[in-house]
Amino acid sequence: MLLLETQYLPSIAWCSAVWQEKLVALDAAEHYQKGSLRNRCHIAGPNGPQRLSIPLIKGKHQQTPIRGVRISYEIPWQRQHWRTIKTVYGNAPFLNIMPMISACFTNAVGNFYLITILIFKHLS
Repeated sequence: MLLLETQYLPSIAWCSAVWQEKLVALDAAEHYQKGSLRNRCHIAGPNGPQRLSIPLIKGKHQQTPIRGVRISYEIPWQRQHWRTIKTVYGNAPFLNIMPMISACFTNAVGNFYLITILIFKHLS
């Protein structure tokens, strides 16, 4: 079994590790680490890499278990992220998961761990 940390829109290397294993689990007991790639990602944009970051409410400055980290919806980050992803990857022939992951950007999920689980299910 492969145990991985949670990541928002993980890298190809992370996905490759998942696809090569028969049994994979996301670490729900880990503590949120500020400065890590837990709540942010980089995608290849037309003018270079673009950084996407999920704003957090609780847990970003303390040793909070990843299941206790809450997402902030004070700014419309979901709409901004989805528009960026559609603009950059919308016409890519290999990206057939767009309809499946769109739910992650249209529904409010209060817990950060839950949104990573939703994305993980579509990537694995």
